[in-house]
Amino acid sequence: MECAEPDCTERASVRLHIPWTENKVVCAAHARGLAQADGIVPEPLEDTETETGYSSGFAIMISSTYSSSIR
Repeated sequence: MECAEPDCTERASVRLHIPWTENKVVCAAHARGLAQADGIVPEPLEDTETETGYSSGFAIMISSTYSSSIR
């Protein structure tokens, strides 16, 4: 499945739960940026391990938690 963002051909690896509109499935790169908005909850899709062995969603959640704690 491809990323739902326009002009992106990357494989979707994260489902974003967005309270004010329909949920989206996007690639890890788009999820990192979009998940920064208040209320959006990222959920890793099944079978989407990265080259590090972690799911892409795990990396996004760690990144989001870290950036929130340094504000």
